[in-house]
Amino acid sequence: MPRKKVSSKKDLVAISEELRQQLAEVAQQQVEGVAIYESNVIKYKHGYFELNDSIITTSDPDGKYVDTIILAHKFERVYYDGPYVEGEQTPPACFALSDTDPEINEALRPCEESVDAQHKTCAGCPQNEYGTSQTGKGKACSTRVRLLLAEANQFAENEPGKISTAVLNIPVTSYSLYKKHIGAVAGVLKLPIFAVVTRIRLERTGSYDHPAFELVAPLESGDLVQKALDMSNSAGSALDYKYKSEDKDFSGPAGKKKIPVKKKKARKKSAVKKKKTVAKKKW
Repeated sequence: MPRKKVSSKKDLVAISEELRQQLAEVAQQQVEGVAIYESNVIKYKHGYFELNDSIITTSDPDGKYVDTIILAHKFERVYYDGPYVEGEQTPPACFALSDTDPEINEALRPCEESVDAQHKTCAGCPQNEYGTSQTGKGKACSTRVRLLLAEANQFAENEPGKISTAVLNIPVTSYSLYKKHIGAVAGVLKLPIFAVVTRIRLERTGSYDHPAFELVAPLESGDLVQKALDMSNSAGSALDYKYKSEDKDFSGPAGKKKIPVKKKKARKKSAVKKKKTVAKKKW
């Protein structure tokens, strides 16, 4: 599917000059450093997005993309001292959280909750050097982004207090794509990322899927833009959750602790293959 080009200023809805200036300032802050509600976590695998074990089909019947309002984001750096094991929720040995791009945040340092901090600051850390990754030429410490999302259709139809949100964690392979997206929206439209509808779809690199971003359109009215601005400003700490070392587990959005899932005894394989639940999942 070809990517939709960012529209020019003439395509924007009529909003007050005061609000437009405020949005331009926030957009610039997002580009320079890149800024709620209790949320669920969106996962993706096998080419589709899912929420609570159901494929999200509110935007696309096949669950291959979701149309969203990106209300806020948080950068994180994570270092694991062992290989990834599918199904395990082992916390990173060292991690750091930042409202600004870690590449330009020279004061960024590991969080106190880190099990084994690798250096006093991220700058100068030996794990933050290319060639240290266990699986390639990259860094052992990778940069990821947590996104707080609202479904585009639900956002337009409801008041802020009735809008459900969800967290999407994007990997290092999507990190540069996200920065390019917010840069394009801010550079051409002079708008922060929450003032537009963003389509998040899945692209495949090798044997892995990763999120990619494209502009759908600016929000349709000044009232919707103001709603998005208010929700972004009152976001709170939905993306500030920390990893914890207790029981090899970690806390989820809004401080909710994920409960370890006990392994069930193996059962005999059934002759009938169980189909994946497909539901028009509401966030």
